[in-house]
Amino acid sequence: MDGTIYKVTSRAALAEAKAKGRFEGSADDARDGFIHLSAADQLEGTLAE
Repeated sequence: MDGTIYKVTSRAALAEAKAKGRFEGSADDARDGFIHLSAADQLEGTLAE
């Protein structure tokens, strides 16, 4: 593992985070109480969901 993590999100959510200067998470993240992140080897499965 190289230490890189990924967050799969929409372009709109990315633009909002950039404008605010922070990422507050998605509705799913808020519901679950943590920000969902993926390692490179998990991305294919994450994107398939």
